[in-house]
Amino acid sequence: RCSMSMGETSMSASEVRAEVASLGDYFRGDHYHLILRNCNHFADALVERLTSRRIPPWCNRLAYLGSWVSCILPKTLGVSHPESNDVQSRAGSSSLYARSGAASFK
Repeated sequence: RCSMSMGETSMSASEVRAEVASLGDYFRGDHYHLILRNCNHFADALVERLTSRRIPPWCNRLAYLGSWVSCILPKTLGVSHPESNDVQSRAGSSSLYARSGAASFK
């Protein structure tokens, strides 16, 4: 684990709270997906909204790689193949392979 500065925002505290709340509509707990919609996807979307930058690609590389082998992961993880109907209906996004789908939030 590490911390890194992603820059500063010109938004007020109330504007930041509003951005977090609006992302909360998309990143709902009951739609969490280890590969397609995890905390790194949320962080990427939030950083993009606040600073117009993205988190480094390596932050979510394991999830990206997992999307290619999810068909061999144990079903107990609740990770379906990204192209399955189950994942598409739970993810609710046409942009399943986007780093965060952040473009769909605006």
